[in-house]
Amino acid sequence: MCCKDDAAVKCPGGRGCVNAANIVPEPAPRCPSSHPYAYWTDNQYCCKYNQEKVYKPQGVNCDGSAIHPGSMCCKDDAAVKCPGGRGCINAPKLPSQPGCSGSQVCGRGCNKSPSIPSRPRCQASRSKTAIKM
Repeated sequence: MCCKDDAAVKCPGGRGCVNAANIVPEPAPRCPSSHPYAYWTDNQYCCKYNQEKVYKPQGVNCDGSAIHPGSMCCKDDAAVKCPGGRGCINAPKLPSQPGCSGSQVCGRGCNKSPSIPSRPRCQASRSKTAIKM
């Protein structure tokens, strides 16, 4: 077999090597949607809020600002361990729903069928009945 410019090395295991270009890296674990914001050393924890708690000994890493890569504190200590142990990434943001605030759950003032994602959404009226859009 030939390799361009004779730039070949023996397979470290002796035989059975695969091309490194064909290896797909394992995806990073995601924070759960209930605690979508990764923080702390190596993103070992996931915070319910996109806000730090205030803890003066940690300085800018716990000053009540938005969660950032150096954050060491979570508002109200509302955190869970990263499902993968470390290296978590933020949970994906869910698309906003017309008529729903970020804290509303569909089916409670906002109506959506989770099994049919393309179904038109409804929004709650002041009388708490849904209006089709």
